[in-house]
Amino acid sequence: MPQTFTLTYSDGRPNTELTVPTSWRDVTTAQYLRLMAGTDTTTPVLCVLTDLTEADLGKLAATDAVYLNNCLAFAEDQTELHALTATPGLPDVGAASYGKLLLSQQYIESIQDDAHGFAAAAYMLALYSLPDDVKEEVLEAEHQGVLGLSITETYANLNFIWGRFLSFTQGTKATPATALNPTTTKRKPGSRRSGIASVLS
Repeated sequence: MPQTFTLTYSDGRPNTELTVPTSWRDVTTAQYLRLMAGTDTTTPVLCVLTDLTEADLGKLAATDAVYLNNCLAFAEDQTELHALTATPGLPDVGAASYGKLLLSQQYIESIQDDAHGFAAAAYMLALYSLPDDVKEEVLEAEHQGVLGLSITETYANLNFIWGRFLSFTQGTKATPATALNPTTTKRKPGSRRSGIASVLS
């Protein structure tokens, strides 16, 4: 479970409290997507998974910074996530409406080129769980709900629906494929620079 720490700063500012995840269960889907996104590996893991800014990280007492980074060692290993299984009865992309397929493709085109494939999958997980004629605000609320869930609750389902989407669009000529890079693990969190060194360099 998350732990709350009292942080000490080297510049004499008042101490503050910071809540830090200590396992994948504590990481939201939105945080995971940010951790895995694109080629930007300069943002420290600690700043991605907490509310700490890079400027504040650079001013932390070194002992605090090192300790907090040690708490995030779990982010170097995704074995736990890979072992999760998808929820039975997830929607079949190919059997759903063509309108939902088009909406999925439009969403993919609207997000950044370096977005992780699961970013699109989170939208599709919300989209395919709702009726075809759902209002946009309802879809957005459902999408935000998915993003707020623990990644341990959504990882296997995201992997399932993203894989089905890729298989369908790449194997069906009737629909223009606009899918992202099919490699859904193009970069591990461990490749991101972590700790105070990335702030000071």
